[in-house]
Amino acid sequence: VDKKAYSLDEQLKQVAIILSQQWTEKNIQVELELPELTYFGNAELMQHVWINLLTNAIKYTPKGGTIVISGKREKSRISVAFRDSGIGMTSNDIANIFNKYFQSDPNDNGQGLGLGLAIVSRIVSLAKGQIAVESEKDSGSAFTVILPDEMGG
Repeated sequence: VDKKAYSLDEQLKQVAIILSQQWTEKNIQVELELPELTYFGNAELMQHVWINLLTNAIKYTPKGGTIVISGKREKSRISVAFRDSGIGMTSNDIANIFNKYFQSDPNDNGQGLGLGLAIVSRIVSLAKGQIAVESEKDSGSAFTVILPDEMGG
């Protein structure tokens, strides 16, 4: 519902600006590798996805780290990746991160409810997309959202 064509690259830039205080406080370098990307979808729902993914990347990237947000259009799909130089995850974490209430760090001191990635997964699914995760303990993580390109670009 409520789908329209909008500038996805601009939306990603705005999300980086919205969260700039958080990454600036940790001296994290945020790099954007975004060509012009027009996407046909629900901008409000997709903004929740990008805010959640960037918030998590900031949360799990140590001071002085790097986060790269990249996007590209291939054939009939658009992919957006969030790569960080953070703490990474175990294979068990990766297998469970999209489950409601799952938290990889039991000592997280209530910094979240474990709902964020479950909601992200649901929104991406509603957009007829997919989300993939690559991570290795102590070597960072990459979350890639693949969306159908209904603009035919």
